[in-house]
Amino acid sequence: MSETTVLPRGLMLMIAAIQGLALFALLDAKVWPTDQPFWSFPLWTVAVFAPLVMLLSLTPNNTRQVFRLTGVLTALLVMAAMYVGWQVQPYEETGTSSIAVIFVVSSALAVFKALMHLQQRANQVPLTYDLLFTYSWRNFLVAALSGAFVGGVAVILALWGGLFSIIGIDFFADLFTEPWFFLPVASIAFGLGVTIFRNLTHIIDSINRLLEALIRLLLPLVVVVVLISLGRCRSSGWAPCGIPGPAQRCCYG
Repeated sequence: MSETTVLPRGLMLMIAAIQGLALFALLDAKVWPTDQPFWSFPLWTVAVFAPLVMLLSLTPNNTRQVFRLTGVLTALLVMAAMYVGWQVQPYEETGTSSIAVIFVVSSALAVFKALMHLQQRANQVPLTYDLLFTYSWRNFLVAALSGAFVGGVAVILALWGGLFSIIGIDFFADLFTEPWFFLPVASIAFGLGVTIFRNLTHIIDSINRLLEALIRLLLPLVVVVVLISLGRCRSSGWAPCGIPGPAQRCCYG
């Protein structure tokens, strides 16, 4: 399966730019509602996940469906974010770091799973396992490669700023590290990376097949290593933790 339509690059870059400005506004603002977890968690959720879903799903033929389905998914995430934000109140007396990490990881996994079905519904194609498998790998690889593209842009900006610092011009070195400059640029770079790699689906699918082949080749080796390790544990008087037996020591605890 390949995407033959030309992606709406202008719309996608506009969404990426809006995301960058929203992230900067949330990061820089120190006033209500961004200083209250009950409101800041939903705002960050909308700013991070809604544009990401749209960037990975939009085509010229499904814009209305993507916006509608993204709105439904975002509403569900916002309700979960408001509940999590309510749990960590009052802000001054409750640690938010561990809860925030758990929420971010669980939300990312939920969005990853929901994104495949959203794309299937938006493109109005039959639901099959092969389709979901293809979408899952494409989404993962496009997001990962686009993130690497953002990293490359950041490295270039850092080198550029360093070169200007060497010749005594600190303006650019300071400019490139300012959040109001870097966050929109990074978001636009991510959106540009998504448009580039989504237009290279034949390469993405080739990487997918390569990774799948490597996994199939490495799986028997992993099984053999695990079996040998368990055998050595048993012969040495050890036992896997949680398995009843005469041994008083356990492996892999």
